[in-house]
Amino acid sequence: MNDGTVIEQRTIQVIPEAERYGRPRDLFTMWFAANLHPLAVVTGALASTVFGLSVIWALVAWTLGLAVGAFLMALHSAQGAQLGLPQMIQSRAQFGSWGALLFVLVTITMYIGFFTSTLAVGGEALQLGFGEGLGTFGGVAIAAVIGIIVASFGYKVIHKLGQVVTFVSGGLIVIASIWIFSSISTREAILSSGDFSLVGFCAVIAIGAVWLLAYGPYVSDYSRYMPATLAGRKSTFWATYFGGFLGSLLPMTLGVAIGLVAKEDNILAAVTGIYGELFGRIFLIGCGLVLVHVNAMNLYGSVLCSVTAIQTFKRNWSPGPRTRFTIALIIASLCFLLAMSMSGDIMGGFLAFINILTYVLIPWSAINLVDFYLVRSGKYDLESISSADGGIYGRYQPRALAAYGFGLLAQVPFLSMSFYVGPIANALGDVDIAWLVGLVASAGAFLFSSSFERKKKLPGSVTN
Repeated sequence: MNDGTVIEQRTIQVIPEAERYGRPRDLFTMWFAANLHPLAVVTGALASTVFGLSVIWALVAWTLGLAVGAFLMALHSAQGAQLGLPQMIQSRAQFGSWGALLFVLVTITMYIGFFTSTLAVGGEALQLGFGEGLGTFGGVAIAAVIGIIVASFGYKVIHKLGQVVTFVSGGLIVIASIWIFSSISTREAILSSGDFSLVGFCAVIAIGAVWLLAYGPYVSDYSRYMPATLAGRKSTFWATYFGGFLGSLLPMTLGVAIGLVAKEDNILAAVTGIYGELFGRIFLIGCGLVLVHVNAMNLYGSVLCSVTAIQTFKRNWSPGPRTRFTIALIIASLCFLLAMSMSGDIMGGFLAFINILTYVLIPWSAINLVDFYLVRSGKYDLESISSADGGIYGRYQPRALAAYGFGLLAQVPFLSMSFYVGPIANALGDVDIAWLVGLVASAGAFLFSSSFERKKKLPGSVTN
């Protein structure tokens, strides 16, 4: 991969030591850039527009939530450097080859949801930036087509693009942030608006946590070429942590400010009114083009998950670049049609989608991390993981599946959703802490069951 070849030749295969390369700053710029897009700005504005938080409480909530999400995300990233595998195929070691298929399919659904949402919001940003002549179709099509091209090249090009986006879009967001916080009129509106709400505060923390944890199912896809040394794994962790945390906090802070100043739901439409026609359009176009990077990452990860799912039933299948392009084209076409059909409250639907992701992903993440760091200390049989039948890990792992089910059920009394409020959440004034309960319950259940297995020979605890 470091031989000058631009198009990546591998998909879900183990990356040999001879092909490992990269620097920690490559991961920092990639994850920093991955969040500098209009959907992050609009999501940040939810704290002020939907939950009514003041700028101080909004920033505290986003900081806490993103810090938790970045920590879990970075732990997953370090797995890639050690094992040289994409994240979801590594889940076979915990759940078995067929058991892990459930989470692979959930992750593919997550990709489609994020890709569709970023297409819709990014297409709107490009349309507002270039003018009505571009049209919704044109904005969405540009974001989709370039994303397909970059994803087809693969790992190396996506990393390089992240470096470019970090400086271009990052610079625009920094300028926009300084502008809105330094202007007397906008600063007064920011400081005098909003209040504290416990429900809103907890909701924003949860959204911030899952915003970065949502990268957990594929963060290893972008670290699996990194050196497998101890120093390499530590650097991978910290570069991913700070890249994801700072890259998310910056646009979300800007979103909070725009929401407090604009006092309207359509945050992107308010940009030109706040910044003026010239910079407003430049900012929207710059943020919209970030989707080239974000959508390429979503497509690339969804391809690896799709290959993992198909390989579960097609033994010894080891596809290359052509397969990656074909699957990327199919998924992008589906997301394009979904984005074109989206209307009405896009962010309301996105918020509901984020909530569901929180409840589903947290227990999976807890089990995966506990098994990797506490139970097996990162020692796995890579040949068995790559085998369609699961090798020594089998097709199902009852302990992990039972712990996951327990984590899901433990959240039910704490849920606070539009169509259901659990009894404990109701007693807490609709404060939703289900994700935290699911994290502790699933991790505890899996660790408890693993302690009994340790007295026997734990399947699959081998040295790489």
